[in-house]
Amino acid sequence: MSNVTHAVNASNDNIKHSAIISFRRAIASDRDFLLNLRKASMEKHLNNAGIYLDDNAHLQRIDEFFADSHLILYKKRPVGLLKLGLFANKIHVRQFQLLPTFQGEVLAAKY
Repeated sequence: MSNVTHAVNASNDNIKHSAIISFRRAIASDRDFLLNLRKASMEKHLNNAGIYLDDNAHLQRIDEFFADSHLILYKKRPVGLLKLGLFANKIHVRQFQLLPTFQGEVLAAKY
């Protein structure tokens, strides 16, 4: 196979796999996932800091700036949260959470 043909095929492969990681705005029906995500990814750290929250307290934090919440999708399945504050001259990362099974992993490394 020529280098040009190989480059075209590689480019086409990248197009097919370009959406392996995507984002979508969170909606109300995502609250259960976000609660499970928050507890799975943060509860241990909060408890180590002496902070013990019930589900209602977690939900209050989830609802804070909810309109800024975006789900991180891997192969169209939710694996995390990116909560961004968008301002005229900056972007503020309010929260970034991944399910523990995806922490420390390189998502889509082979693509």
